[in-house]
Amino acid sequence: MDRLSVPRISPKARDALRLPGVIGLAVELVEFPPEIEPAVRYVLSDTVVAESLEAVRDLSGVRVVTLDGDLLERGGAIVGGAPRTRRRGPDVAGKRAQLERLQKELARTREEMEQLSGELARAEGALHEHSRKVAQAKAARSSAESKLGELRERRKKAYLALERKRASLSRYEREAAELRGELSALGEVAEPPEGAMPGTPDVIQARLRQAERRLAELGPVNLKAIEEYDAFLAEFQAFKERVRTLEREKEEIERFIGELEQKKREKFFSTLETVSAELNRLFQRLFGGGEAGLKLSEEGNIDSGLLVYARPPGKEPRLLDALSGGEKTLVAIAFVLALAAGRPAPFYLLDEVDAALDRANSERLARLLKEFAREAQVIVISHNEELVRHADRVYGVTMRDGASEVVAMELVADGKR
Repeated sequence: MDRLSVPRISPKARDALRLPGVIGLAVELVEFPPEIEPAVRYVLSDTVVAESLEAVRDLSGVRVVTLDGDLLERGGAIVGGAPRTRRRGPDVAGKRAQLERLQKELARTREEMEQLSGELARAEGALHEHSRKVAQAKAARSSAESKLGELRERRKKAYLALERKRASLSRYEREAAELRGELSALGEVAEPPEGAMPGTPDVIQARLRQAERRLAELGPVNLKAIEEYDAFLAEFQAFKERVRTLEREKEEIERFIGELEQKKREKFFSTLETVSAELNRLFQRLFGGGEAGLKLSEEGNIDSGLLVYARPPGKEPRLLDALSGGEKTLVAIAFVLALAAGRPAPFYLLDEVDAALDRANSERLARLLKEFAREAQVIVISHNEELVRHADRVYGVTMRDGASEVVAMELVADGKR
């Protein structure tokens, strides 16, 4: 039993659990010793337990056993169960099992919601942090520009004040020098009497004292004004250079972003054209004609949705949602294989992709996969004999003497089938 590979629960079986009248998975409803759990899970696999065949009449591709013992195989075959001799009472055990299963589903859903809420909170936090940094950068630049304006205004006022001081100082020094020269030539004189004539020594001495008083009223001259002006000018030049550097960096970043956007658009449209052409080729192989391709919902806008359109032979062009189930399957297979044109894979694993196909379409699909098998390994899980017939090697599981056994067959030997 250590060599048994326990199969996974198929998506169809999980979907069937939501149907009314379906009790649950058989492997979850039976009791068995832990040492034989692999064997039980291998045998029961994804078998579903239902109240009656009526509850699963529209279900296909799922193995179902009813409370009456009826067995519905995946292929649609029905094996009768025990005779219905009397009407059963309410299935309390089944309802309890179904309730427990629903409670588990509810708990799992709540856990997923909590995880998604946590991821959403983290994303919102990251967005808030990014917005905060952008706001700080804008505020810093605005503050720098405001400070630069203030420095410019201060420099202008200081320069004007300095020029006025220089002019006043020069004028006063010149007048004082002239008066001192005149006094030194005339000598010390007393205060001119009232009514003295202009140009006399008394008048000149009075003018000198008046000039000295005016100098005293002006106060000491700020000899550091030139140094302060040079300091403000140097600080202004530093801020100016920083602004120029920021503007150059901004232009460089905008240019780099523009180049990235252009390369992204070119790569996107090139890939879109390649995949669309390959999709059309594979579509014609699978449908025996017609056309298919990819296009944007808004032409030229790579942020808009991507549409898959198809026109089977003899029909009008349609979107994917308007096709039948088999046609959707073929288009989906063609699209997946077309994606491999840009980046081929070493192997491809396909799980019952032919479940909704008829014999003719299954044969076309088998030939196409045979072509892909020349360049890569193709592994297909299928119950379709037409698809299996074209395989090079087949593996199957059969019951022999009450035990499961894997059987392998080579359908190609020495280049012959």
